[in-house]
Amino acid sequence: MSEESTQNVVVSPTNTIVDLDLDPPSFVDWTIESHTRGGKIDVAKTKIGLHLSEVQQKGVWGTTFRKELQDKPVLNINLLTFYLANPSLIPEDWKGKQIFFWGTIRRDPLGGLWVGYMYWSGEHWWWDHRLIPLNRWSSNHYAAILEP
Repeated sequence: MSEESTQNVVVSPTNTIVDLDLDPPSFVDWTIESHTRGGKIDVAKTKIGLHLSEVQQKGVWGTTFRKELQDKPVLNINLLTFYLANPSLIPEDWKGKQIFFWGTIRRDPLGGLWVGYMYWSGEHWWWDHRLIPLNRWSSNHYAAILEP
């Protein structure tokens, strides 16, 4: 397979490097509210964790959960994009979970704040965005973070 560029991500069967400093892929009429940069990481050598807060067991509103994540090393949407382009590198134990990439928050044309996530459909990995203030985060909504 030859290398090709897909929305700021190099796709290759041997590439395990993702650049979290790149600008995130853009959507027409949407803006980037925040984008936490994180340098280049090697997903084959970097420990990526899934954060689940104690308050999520009962459900927590998105705005409250976002504040709780402010001091966590959240990963951005570039990692989601990388994983979707390289699904064989996605950890097997992520299946059945919704993995959110809180390092990038987008604002839609009406002012709503959204966070991107990925999930296993049973056959493929898919992605979507979830409106932050109007949704509750529960025990199946994990935040992708960089582990020490």
